[in-house]
Amino acid sequence: MMWLYKLLCLMLIFGFAGCSQIENDERGYIDAHEVDVEVVSKPDKKLVITSHPDEFAEKAENDSFWRNNIVPGMTIFLEEDTEEIRTQICSPLASVPLDDIRSVVSDPYDPPLMGKDDRHQGVDFAFYRRYGRASIAGEQVQAVLGGRVSGIVVDRFPYGNAMIVETPYWFLPAEIQQEVEITETQSIYTLYGHLESIVVQKISNEIDACQAIGIVGKSGNTDVEHLHLEMRIGLSNQVIPSMGNYVPDITAAEKETYVFWRTSGAFLHFNPIQLLDITP
Repeated sequence: MMWLYKLLCLMLIFGFAGCSQIENDERGYIDAHEVDVEVVSKPDKKLVITSHPDEFAEKAENDSFWRNNIVPGMTIFLEEDTEEIRTQICSPLASVPLDDIRSVVSDPYDPPLMGKDDRHQGVDFAFYRRYGRASIAGEQVQAVLGGRVSGIVVDRFPYGNAMIVETPYWFLPAEIQQEVEITETQSIYTLYGHLESIVVQKISNEIDACQAIGIVGKSGNTDVEHLHLEMRIGLSNQVIPSMGNYVPDITAAEKETYVFWRTSGAFLHFNPIQLLDITP
């Protein structure tokens, strides 16, 4: 991978300063030693670039992609474990402090047996006449963890309008890594369901912790405004396209994706409160 090192050095003429040895180890990672590019993440056996702060570019799968696509100004995701890339933990509701989030749980996590699609695989949040509001309707939903958008569901039963955000292992503070027993090849996938509207509407968009992502609503299988929050652990770099079940207008592909998410065992759910209780 010396060509990549030379290419980065050549980028000095476009305004970068400083360059040092970049070596490829047996796992296929690139190790960065004070290279003057923005270090953002450490995905497993993947190199990722972005040509715009708000958008992820395609993940590089081979050298020819890099030869054809690396240009000055791109952010390069390198093999470097720094605290700067760790995500913070935020309350999923803008007006509810994280240390008070338990007080607005309206329906707790009540997991079914593995492979079953019943009971409650997440936690619901709702309130009435709190925080100077008549109800939770219209409350701003924000990202609990930073990462990227891996799925968007629009008006499909049962989730209604929903967004899924992937947070890779390398983004997570050590306390979360240990608490949820996640491995380097896995990510946490957080689903925000029953939204009235979604702010970020493109898969692969980068998401910061505490960033506004939608508005609490009652879309999908519910008659009352609330936020449905699910957290699952699965292999990294998954894309979850539209999914749904149980009603006639759901396509076969949407039903297959729903089963993949809910009951296949590929995504293992856990209690979101377990994570929200952590103070790194």
